[in-house]
Amino acid sequence: MYLKVNEGIENSDIGLFVLTDNFFDSGSGWPLSEFSTFFMEMMKSNKKVLMINAGVSPDKMHAMMKSYKSEPNRTGTNLFT
Repeated sequence: MYLKVNEGIENSDIGLFVLTDNFFDSGSGWPLSEFSTFFMEMMKSNKKVLMINAGVSPDKMHAMMKSYKSEPNRTGTNLFT
């Protein structure tokens, strides 16, 4: 699984992350690890990130996530680009 996740990160141009309470509360740590790895790849290349806030309190979001522009949409969630 680890190798497939890394392969996906390396081969993608856009990372889509749906921010949920489970994203931040996951006991496995995988969601934040994937985000961190993708973010580091993004810094080295032209990758883009799109985050969808699916009702997470801003208090749970990391400072880097909050720094992205937020666009509310019809469903009441926020898109960060």
